[in-house]
Amino acid sequence: LIDAGTTGAAGVRGLQVHQEVPYTMVLLHMDQEHRGWMLSATDTLSFFSRTGKLSLERRLFVH
Repeated sequence: LIDAGTTGAAGVRGLQVHQEVPYTMVLLHMDQEHRGWMLSATDTLSFFSRTGKLSLERRLFVH
Protein backbone atom coordinates (compact mmCIF):
# COMPACT_ATOMS: atom_id res chain seq x y z
CA LEU A 1 0.00 0.00 0.00
CA ILE A 2 1.39 3.37 -0.99
CA ASP A 3 -0.17 6.42 0.65
CA ALA A 4 1.73 9.31 -0.88
CA GLY A 5 -0.44 12.20 0.25
CA THR A 6 1.15 15.41 -1.03
CA THR A 7 4.77 16.34 -1.71
CA GLY A 8 4.68 18.70 1.27
CA ALA A 9 6.40 17.84 4.52
CA ALA A 10 4.56 17.64 7.83
CA GLY A 11 4.11 21.39 8.29
CA VAL A 12 3.86 22.32 11.98
CA ARG A 13 3.86 18.61 12.88
CA GLY A 14 7.41 18.46 11.49
CA LEU A 15 8.54 20.90 14.19
CA GLN A 16 6.89 18.92 16.99
CA VAL A 17 8.65 15.59 16.41
CA HIS A 18 12.23 14.59 17.17
CA GLN A 19 12.69 12.49 14.04
CA GLU A 20 12.66 14.48 10.79
CA VAL A 21 9.63 14.10 8.51
CA PRO A 22 10.81 14.15 4.87
CA TYR A 23 9.30 15.68 1.75
CA THR A 24 8.11 12.62 -0.19
CA MET A 25 6.68 11.93 -3.62
CA VAL A 26 5.76 8.79 -5.54
CA LEU A 27 6.30 8.60 -9.30
CA LEU A 28 4.07 6.05 -11.04
CA HIS A 29 5.35 4.17 -14.11
CA MET A 30 2.51 2.96 -16.35
CA ASP A 31 2.57 0.58 -19.36
CA GLN A 32 -0.19 0.35 -21.93
CA GLU A 33 -1.14 -3.27 -22.52
CA HIS A 34 -3.98 -4.92 -24.40
CA ARG A 35 -6.12 -4.67 -21.22
CA GLY A 36 -5.41 -0.94 -20.81
CA TRP A 37 -2.98 0.95 -18.61
CA MET A 38 -1.19 -1.12 -15.96
CA LEU A 39 1.08 -0.01 -13.12
CA SER A 40 4.58 -1.40 -13.78
CA ALA A 41 6.67 0.37 -11.11
CA THR A 42 6.72 3.11 -8.50
CA ASP A 43 9.65 5.30 -7.45
CA THR A 44 9.37 6.74 -3.94
CA LEU A 45 11.65 9.75 -3.46
CA SER A 46 12.20 11.22 0.00
CA PHE A 47 14.20 14.35 0.80
CA PHE A 48 15.29 15.12 4.36
CA SER A 49 15.87 18.88 4.45
CA ARG A 50 17.73 18.96 7.80
CA THR A 51 20.39 16.48 6.72
CA GLY A 52 20.25 16.89 2.93
CA LYS A 53 19.68 13.13 2.55
CA LEU A 54 17.84 11.92 -0.56
CA SER A 55 16.51 8.38 -0.86
CA LEU A 56 14.99 6.52 -3.81
CA GLU A 57 13.09 3.24 -3.53
CA ARG A 58 11.77 1.42 -6.61
CA ARG A 59 9.00 -1.17 -6.45
CA LEU A 60 8.27 -3.35 -9.49
CA PHE A 61 4.85 -4.85 -10.21
CA VAL A 62 4.51 -8.08 -12.20
CA HIS A 63 1.32 -8.78 -14.16
